[in-house]
Amino acid sequence: MCMTRDNEAAAGHSKGTDARLVVRARRGDAAAWAELVDQYSGYVFTLLRSTRVPESDQADAFQHVFVELFKALPLLRNIDHLAPWIRVTTLRHAVYLRRSAEKLPGSLEDDEATLFADTDIVRALEDAETAQTVREAIAGLKDRCRTLIFGLFFADPPLPYSEVARSLGLTLASMSMSRQRCLDALEKVLISKGVK
Repeated sequence: MCMTRDNEAAAGHSKGTDARLVVRARRGDAAAWAELVDQYSGYVFTLLRSTRVPESDQADAFQHVFVELFKALPLLRNIDHLAPWIRVTTLRHAVYLRRSAEKLPGSLEDDEATLFADTDIVRALEDAETAQTVREAIAGLKDRCRTLIFGLFFADPPLPYSEVARSLGLTLASMSMSRQRCLDALEKVLISKGVK
């Protein structure tokens, strides 16, 4: 699995839960808002690509999703986990864009049903959900494990083993034990989230 720069912020997110960021953003904290956008930007772009929104429309669609999130901040009830809200908003907008571009007759609900009848799109959306769950799981790890896992498995290109060890103040001999502990911790989190 390769992580792009768009996803680096999400993998490195550790300063707070969604709830803490939402509370701060509601108070006008621009840094908290920026962190929320960074945390979910890769997810939104992945959903847009998965639903085959044309590349030329993706930046506007991305902006639409985050404008809607900003407007909804004072009204959101489940602020502990924003991914479901972001997913629904992104998918609805993707359907709207496809509907507008193709000038389709019928209802928005029909278009949603058509979208989810396409097995390739459904598979891509499932992959996007799994990737977001992995990003959230990594973000929830301790700093050392997050740095180690990101450096070895998600940096593009992956960092040399020796460089990751040096950045963590580890010897090469202790690096393999640390790597295994971190992977075990990640596996436990992923299993608890239903990823096998």
